[in-house]
Amino acid sequence: MKYLIQILILLLISSCSTIDNTKVAPIYSSTIPDSWDIKGRLSATNGDQNNTSGFELKYNNNNFSINLTAALGLGNVSIQSIDNNLIINNKLITHGIKTWSKENLGWYLDPKDIAKIVFTHDINANKNWSISISKYQQIKGLTYPKILLLQKRDNSTTIKLLISSINR
Repeated sequence: MKYLIQILILLLISSCSTIDNTKVAPIYSSTIPDSWDIKGRLSATNGDQNNTSGFELKYNNNNFSINLTAALGLGNVSIQSIDNNLIINNKLITHGIKTWSKENLGWYLDPKDIAKIVFTHDINANKNWSISISKYQQIKGLTYPKILLLQKRDNSTTIKLLISSINR
């Protein structure tokens, strides 16, 4: 019995030595595509208000659309910026996205800055936000952020993004 246990231990040890322990360095994107699509969930805390929603952000040559969907599909906000025209829920808005966003959401983050963070991992993309990436994911052979935490430098707003898909 003693010999059987020793043989089993030797087999276990020898099989562990055959496991490949080499780590492959992650491959990051170095460019921002002209057209992209990001989906996921977001949580935004502004003062004593906390809002969560699903999001889909589509960007194509300086035009973008953002769809925010409340839990269980109980609400939806559609934001489009096409040729510098802002359309919210199919209504043309006279002021720009930055003003509308600050008035209605309490915060603004430029989609171009989000692209810099997601595609080139530039955590200094916006001087008004402290940005950290706490988890990464592999999509089509490239490494992208999975969880982003954005804290307004004046501590008024915190945004957490959980990215579920990225299409270039």
